[in-house]
Amino acid sequence: NSVLDGKGYKIIGNIVDASYIGVYAIHNNLNITIKNLNIYNFSHGIYFSNSKNSTIENNNFYVLKNIEPGSFEHGIYSKGDYNIIRNNSVVGRDIGIYLMGYYNVIKNNSVVGMSTGIETKDAYNNTISENFIKSNYRGISVTSSPYNNFSVNKLCGNGFDFSCFNSGLNYADRNTFSTIDPAWPCNWVGTSVGSCPLCGNSVVEIGEQC
Repeated sequence: NSVLDGKGYKIIGNIVDASYIGVYAIHNNLNITIKNLNIYNFSHGIYFSNSKNSTIENNNFYVLKNIEPGSFEHGIYSKGDYNIIRNNSVVGRDIGIYLMGYYNVIKNNSVVGMSTGIETKDAYNNTISENFIKSNYRGISVTSSPYNNFSVNKLCGNGFDFSCFNSGLNYADRNTFSTIDPAWPCNWVGTSVGSCPLCGNSVVEIGEQC
């Protein structure tokens, strides 16, 4: 096992041109833990490339500036399987947590002020739970990602709390939304092929409980 414990220290990139990656776990790593870091001004705060059985926890990300026009920033970019992303905070501009892969857990993270809070793409059988997602353009965005469970997340003040594209057979329950029409307690959202059921969730006025 490999552990990178930042012990609360800062990693600071170049705010002018946004240095590329703060912490990069290169291809096919196993059993890595990255924790207790404060990461500023990188296009990708932590980047997992085909990592497995690894953990990203208790980190703070401040993603402030694009590396170039048309690029995307990620607080956490995770491509891999059986990973855990928990107890992190992301504040910035583009994508807070980006997930590709199978059987991952994203739990108890805070994502505020991004273009997209949590985004999944080509992601299957993952659990996204107990996250606080506020003041993003899209709270959770799901693309080509079936068989995932979204539970006990709090989404408020986002442009769209939950967006679903080409992603059937997901399940979402016990979440708190502020932008789902309360007239539809069991709503379906999505476009193209497949959509996501939003049943058994709470709907609050924007700003309430935030």
